[in-house]
Amino acid sequence: MKSDNKDRIGEEIVKRTEIWPKGIAIPEEIGIQELLYSNPGKHELGLTYFTRYDTDRLRPAVLFIHGGSWKGGGKTQFYRQALYLTRKYNIFSVCIGYRLSNVAHYPAALIDCKCAVRWIRSVAGKQKIDIPPENAASPESKRRCVKTAEKTQGRRDRKPRQTIRI
Repeated sequence: MKSDNKDRIGEEIVKRTEIWPKGIAIPEEIGIQELLYSNPGKHELGLTYFTRYDTDRLRPAVLFIHGGSWKGGGKTQFYRQALYLTRKYNIFSVCIGYRLSNVAHYPAALIDCKCAVRWIRSVAGKQKIDIPPENAASPESKRRCVKTAEKTQGRRDRKPRQTIRI
């Protein structure tokens, strides 16, 4: 019973954060593009990216993976943050959708997120994205990501690496 209540509260919070406020004007120098980045089985996975048209130098990219415990939510949850980072700091911002747990079992959502990272790497030259030799993350975040990634790749018996190569 408590778990159901927690899930319901979590879903309500996610729904409230996904609302794109009315009256937000997209600046002329910002481009927004929606496209499909993967098509596993019968599922079409979409992303939305925010970019500045006047980019003449390499810039970082940020991948927004919406919250919802892999059970709910949508890519629109971080549109405001993506727009802000793109406008203020010239960051290539990407918001993705992935297969939720009611559609595909774990680790499908994680595999979809990895696919989105590969898509960003594939357009790095065209979009002037600076791809560092290693993924940038805090040490704790790296440790959790490596542990999770290894579970999806059958590496449970091996010592975790310090970085994830996607």
